[in-house]
Amino acid sequence: MKIVLAFVVVLIGVVYAEGECPIFSCDTIDQEESKNVCSKRIDAADGNPISFQAQRCPENSYCQAKEWLKPEDATGEVGALYCGNTSTSTFPETWVPVNNAALDGDICEKSAHCLKNYFNQATCVDGICQASTKEGSKCDGNDNNCPRRHFCNSDNICAKQVGNLQVCTKNEECFRGYDCIKPYGGEDFICVDLHVLKNGDKFYVPNMESRKPRQLFGGILVNELEGDITLEGSHVCETNAQANVDGVMQCRSLQRNIDQSYTVDNIFTKCKTETFLTGGLDNYNKGTLVETTPLCGFNKDNKAYCPIFVGDDIALDLIWKSIQRAEHLNCHRHSHIGHFVQGRVCKEFYDISHTMEAFYGFRAGQVLTPQTWANTANNDECVRKTITFRHWNGFDSAYNHALFVITMSSLVLITI
Repeated sequence: MKIVLAFVVVLIGVVYAEGECPIFSCDTIDQEESKNVCSKRIDAADGNPISFQAQRCPENSYCQAKEWLKPEDATGEVGALYCGNTSTSTFPETWVPVNNAALDGDICEKSAHCLKNYFNQATCVDGICQASTKEGSKCDGNDNNCPRRHFCNSDNICAKQVGNLQVCTKNEECFRGYDCIKPYGGEDFICVDLHVLKNGDKFYVPNMESRKPRQLFGGILVNELEGDITLEGSHVCETNAQANVDGVMQCRSLQRNIDQSYTVDNIFTKCKTETFLTGGLDNYNKGTLVETTPLCGFNKDNKAYCPIFVGDDIALDLIWKSIQRAEHLNCHRHSHIGHFVQGRVCKEFYDISHTMEAFYGFRAGQVLTPQTWANTANNDECVRKTITFRHWNGFDSAYNHALFVITMSSLVLITI
């Protein structure tokens, strides 16, 4: 059946106040989504902000992703669309087998893909690597030689990991999704679940002074945010960040917008955000003002949209929804839930990568990309079904599945 393309109308002829974003709307649309209406960027000129038009692709031409694997080449428009001559985009395999890499519970096609050495002669059974080791097996100090839910203890023996509130001495002794901490004022280090501590809560971690700080969500390096203290990633803090403050670990917020509506009246009005890097345990909520520049998108209002940061509520919520199930799967603690091209990925995670968790992770990556967020923040339903379909709500497609894998690679904390 021939699809009737939606007639998309951009209200460009309307006179807007200086710096006000154009309203982007469209006419009624047929029941089936059109893949043949794409976005076209209109650069700022004559006092008007950057805006977007809809363009119908010529016959035998289709909407395609623009350099989605190379955001540095996409001039800030990651996920932008353009007309091309192929009906489907080509994406890389989301899992690339690598010999001698996969751990117990990881995807494999043959036994050569599974980690093998003197201590562990793993084999591939029904597409899943199975370690030859078990509780009590020798492991030579390497947790990867032990099966899921086990670690290599100080006697170089595979021992069972423990769960919530059980006594521990290091993270590796806890199940995946749990970290080993000592609550402030507590006596023992214990395994605790994801996001159990709130902003400002204090605790201790093993080897506080000698340990390597964790990378923050979204690929932010620990030295990119300057202040009295240095933030690092956190599993246990609902803020997703922690800092060593006067010898005590404390949950701290990451940079976030003061106004959580994320909108301003025009592109000449700066967005106001805060960072929380002031020293002293009592200063966890003391913010430092940082201004950012808003953007226009494909929205049904004339607001300009502020860039989203990992500390903003919308990002925190999406990240939490995307990881809470993934981190509690029956996977090896060192298995990846991203970085698929490295040949090590948990089979249970791969099996849910087309589910709703995939959309949450995918959307988190979108909102943290300023122009893609502005493009998709407040669309009309008909816009979502046309020009923003592929980078808004088509999360069951190969396109979004591949992007989800890449997004999760950068959003999920390293578990070692």
